[in-house]
Amino acid sequence: MASLESLKNPVTRLGVLGTAGSQSASFRRNEVNNSNIWDVTKQYYLNDVVFSGLDGGAYVMDGGATVGSAAPLTAIVGGDDPADDWTASATAVWVPLAPSGPRVVEPAGVQSATLAVAGGALTFTNCALVQGDVGTNVALGDTNFMAHVQFAITFNAVATAAEWFNLTLAPTGGTAAPAVAVTVVPAVGVALQNVSVSAYVPLAIDGTTASIVLTGAMNPASALTATIASVNVSYVPLVP
Repeated sequence: MASLESLKNPVTRLGVLGTAGSQSASFRRNEVNNSNIWDVTKQYYLNDVVFSGLDGGAYVMDGGATVGSAAPLTAIVGGDDPADDWTASATAVWVPLAPSGPRVVEPAGVQSATLAVAGGALTFTNCALVQGDVGTNVALGDTNFMAHVQFAITFNAVATAAEWFNLTLAPTGGTAAPAVAVTVVPAVGVALQNVSVSAYVPLAIDGTTASIVLTGAMNPASALTATIASVNVSYVPLVP
């Protein structure tokens, strides 16, 4: 018979009790500062729950995918923050407690935009939401998003009411939902100004939508040129 000492350690407890004694999640805090945020230096055990330092979501260590009757990992130390680990679903050992919950997604890479001529198109780089940003565990086309777009725009002279421009968020792939357009009217009499807009972007519920692409265009009648910088785009999944 196993001794009571063997029940103190989460790993040896699995060997004694099996899954019958290990299915309950255990909220794990840092023993040094009592933080509930995942720590790369700490060892975590099967069913430990922590919060991600990247998106604030709660994740549980489930041991990862196994082949055949192989047992999941019972402990892990190091690796990526649970939010990043989860997107690599083939090797992930952390899974979100709410896969469709309010996770903020910021597309990777340098986000920028350029405007070549007056009244021209706004060209955004690395601002699309793609499947890799939310992880293969969640189909992009199964979730609607609230998109938040922020940037600074500088006109070559003070703006007038004619300098309005449109931002368009267009779902692509599968049975794409209609594009959503937002009209932005800059403050009159100011050359440099910050812009912040939000838009609800519905997606086709077919699981195949490939991306949400951000584009834009200024009023063709505008006589000014503009430079856009400090672009930040985030997408928050909305739970039905």
